[in-house]
Amino acid sequence: MSMERTALPRRERSPVRVLAAIPDGEEREALLEILKHSAWTVDAARSIEEARARLRREGYGVVVCPYRSPGAGKWSDLLQEARSMHAPPKVVVTDELGDAPVWAEVISLGGYDLLQKPFEPGEVFQVLSLAWLAYQRESTALKRIA
Repeated sequence: MSMERTALPRRERSPVRVLAAIPDGEEREALLEILKHSAWTVDAARSIEEARARLRREGYGVVVCPYRSPGAGKWSDLLQEARSMHAPPKVVVTDELGDAPVWAEVISLGGYDLLQKPFEPGEVFQVLSLAWLAYQRESTALKRIA
């Protein structure tokens, strides 16, 4: 099982933790290239199954995964794994089409949002930042009632 971790050479590690569960190498690299300019900790998984295993072992606030994925596992499997956690991370789904039916399915099943490919840096930062803030609010509320 191959795992990647991006290095953050210039600042202390941020509490923002993102798991990029993107099997396609070019798509994964495009996302990592956009996020490398942030102080966020970004880990990459090469498959949905690898990402599910990482979620069980490590804490993330945001997970990014494709709507259409080759091989075993679908985005909804990763969403199900996330939702089984005490403080579930927000799942952001990517898709080439980014059309209303795909967006509606993602939202209705409990995904956070849909990012259209090719990625636009401003949109990526906006969606992932808002997803992280939503995760933080919910995890803080869960800590108060626990």
